[in-house]
Amino acid sequence: MSLHLAGQVVGIFGTGDSQPADLIRTLGAHVIASRPADLATYSGRRLDVAVIDVRDSDHLLEGAASFKRRHPETPVVLLCATLEPALILEAMRAGISECVTEPLTAEGLVAAFARVVAQRSPETGDLFVFMGAKGGIGTTTIAVNVATALAKTRQRTLYLDLHLAYGDAAIFLGVEPRFSVVDALENIHRVDESFFKTLVTPTETGVDLLASASQAPMWAVDVQKVRRLLEFARQQYRFIVVDCPRSDTTALDAMEGATRIILVANQELATLRSGSRIAAALRQRYRADRVMVVANRFDAAAEIGHTDVERVIGSTVKHVVPSDYRTSLEALNKGKPLILKNHTRVATSLDAIARELGGMDAPTSPTNKSGGLLGRLTGRR
Repeated sequence: MSLHLAGQVVGIFGTGDSQPADLIRTLGAHVIASRPADLATYSGRRLDVAVIDVRDSDHLLEGAASFKRRHPETPVVLLCATLEPALILEAMRAGISECVTEPLTAEGLVAAFARVVAQRSPETGDLFVFMGAKGGIGTTTIAVNVATALAKTRQRTLYLDLHLAYGDAAIFLGVEPRFSVVDALENIHRVDESFFKTLVTPTETGVDLLASASQAPMWAVDVQKVRRLLEFARQQYRFIVVDCPRSDTTALDAMEGATRIILVANQELATLRSGSRIAAALRQRYRADRVMVVANRFDAAAEIGHTDVERVIGSTVKHVVPSDYRTSLEALNKGKPLILKNHTRVATSLDAIARELGGMDAPTSPTNKSGGLLGRLTGRR
């Protein structure tokens, strides 16, 4: 048996004993150690395997069942001192089927990991849905640039423009698509990998684009067709960025599987009022931890400040993108996402959003440690 877990991300929740983490690191995995209290609300980097360590207890951690409900695709391994019947029953009820007892060995952990990974359903890509609190506030700009940043990791990335007609993503990416999302939905019954390749448009950024149509279809959107399209895309791509119209409730109905929903707002009062209603509805429907609010075109000197935006929206605004009209307009006219223009405040902010969504480590630089202007603009301290 190969004793290697190279490249896997393993989260450990439990006693604080470093032995499991040290042992798993020797096998080549990246370990994220968290407190037991963080289990129920974990929303960090995507985990290949979660480990719950209860060797100092005869009961399952309180948040185990909640973790499995929120992360059904993540297999869980339980570490326990002995196979106590009551503990095993608790684990089974929480959806945990694999236990490892002391003494912990590399062979035992690798075997357990192999079994739970084999039981896992085929891996699907992450789905990031971008929605504007109001029209014309730069939602497509942010979505296109985040998709570009994700594609730079050399992971297959799809940009899906769900504005059935008159969407602008093709202009931002500098392409002229032959086919559109309307063609995909009309032919959803025959979509396979080969046919899908003819519908998407490759771009110089590395992003594949399924674009908006040049004219509106004569039929209403079928939520089941949208769901099937998203499910198929998640089997083909590591990252799927969806530009979703806020006014289309049918499209929203198909977003149950979204990894994160990103609501874009700004410092305008009308936008904030609309954003407050939308954010509340999204939190109620899809859970608050899956909703991220981004403030675009942020002006630190504006009358409505960062705290005001958070108070009205009702959510923490971790990421803000500074206002830079000239750079944004230049990028649009050239059909080249502005994130490709390195060393700008806007590019740094957009890269930070992509890194959080993609579960990538933040780059280490003096800027990240600064509490100055850039630190305030990117939400970093």
